[in-house]
Amino acid sequence: HSLKQNYLEMCKDVTQLPNPYIVHVLQEVYQQPVENHSDGVMLKLAGNNHLTPVQKITDDDVMVLAKILYNNTFVTGLDLRYNSLTDTGAEHIGILLRETPSLRHLNLMCNDIATKGAEFLTKA
Repeated sequence: HSLKQNYLEMCKDVTQLPNPYIVHVLQEVYQQPVENHSDGVMLKLAGNNHLTPVQKITDDDVMVLAKILYNNTFVTGLDLRYNSLTDTGAEHIGILLRETPSLRHLNLMCNDIATKGAEFLTKA
C-alpha cells in the first residue's frame, strides 16, 4: 500500500473526510523516483503553499496522518508550518515522535500550539 492509500483507508475507518492537500502531497511522494528517497522523505504540508491549493491541516487531519506514520521508516520529516494545529494536534505529533524514531525533522512554526502542546512535544 502507498501512504496515500493508507491515508484514505484510515480516513474511512475514523469517518473523517480526507484533506485534499494531504492526498495531493502523498500522491506526489508516491510518483517520485525511488532514488529521490535514499535519505527518506520530507512531507511538505505547509499551510502557506502558494503554488498549490491548500486546505490547512487541522488536529483531526494530523491525528489520521500520525496513525499512518507510526513506526514508518520512509518518512523522515514533516513540515506542518502555517496550519491550524492546536495543543490537541501537538499531542498526536508527540505520540508520533515517540513511536517513530526515523522522524528527524519537524517544523510546526506558525500554528496555534500553546504551552500545554509545547510541553507535550518536549516530553516526546
